[in-house]
Amino acid sequence: MDDWNAFQRDLVVCRSDSYGGRVNSGVNIQSRNAFMIPDVRSAFDVTIHLPAGTPSSPVQLQSIFAHIQDFEVSIDDLQDRVTFNYFSLNSMNMPVHAGSLVARRALYIHSSNAPISGSFKAIGITLDAANGEITANASVASERDVHLRRTFLRPSVRLSSTNRAIAANVSLDGQATVGGNVQVEARTTNAPIDLAIAAPETARMAVSTHNQFAPTRVALPDTYVGDFALYTMRGWQQPVVHFDREHDGRGRAMRVSSFSDHRVSGDVRGPGSPPPTRFDFRNRVSMSAQNGDLDLYL
Repeated sequence: MDDWNAFQRDLVVCRSDSYGGRVNSGVNIQSRNAFMIPDVRSAFDVTIHLPAGTPSSPVQLQSIFAHIQDFEVSIDDLQDRVTFNYFSLNSMNMPVHAGSLVARRALYIHSSNAPISGSFKAIGITLDAANGEITANASVASERDVHLRRTFLRPSVRLSSTNRAIAANVSLDGQATVGGNVQVEARTTNAPIDLAIAAPETARMAVSTHNQFAPTRVALPDTYVGDFALYTMRGWQQPVVHFDREHDGRGRAMRVSSFSDHRVSGDVRGPGSPPPTRFDFRNRVSMSAQNGDLDLYL
């Protein structure tokens, strides 16, 4: 039952204290009876309106750091009209969905007992959902601003969960890999991992996955040239590398250097590829599992 007078007495709205040396620019919204049972405590929505630019001239905002519990978080499809420097969100018990979220540097979202979904773009992307599914389109952006490059922020996509599935499409910008490999990681337990990566030929990547008691599938772009290693402990079947040389449009060749019931490793080379050097940022993919099938598509 709605009771406006009781709601006004219960609601607390105030500016937050400075935290971690950051300039105070926050708002704290809470119920005085937050620990009461759900049937009698206050419930309300919070809507934040942001100024919007255009894809060619987005509004560039500074950082957002938020801690939210028992609120469903829905972020509009910003489509490059609004970008953030850093974006960090900690949530609990309710889903987080982003139509489109862009950070110029890093983006971090953590959720407990609820899923994370949406489209995300940044130099560094971390999605961590304990007991929650992750369904994401993740795009690793390049940073052409020399001043931001001095921060030594490594391009990366890190996806982790427990007891829930991870399904992600990861897109790499060839410019983002200048000076090193893009780190792409996916880890969960008791649920499948399905990871698809799109990248130009100039991209350099280091892909790793780990799972327990569930299958893992990784699909690499047809431009991939580099190493692979798959290992399973007490798996249901041998790790499988899927590659059709006869129909490969780029004339690549696969070489298997090690093969057993639980392991397969080797590399893929293009026509005329020189042998790797000691200082070469060579593409590589590493997949491991315990009691779970591994499938790699080249």
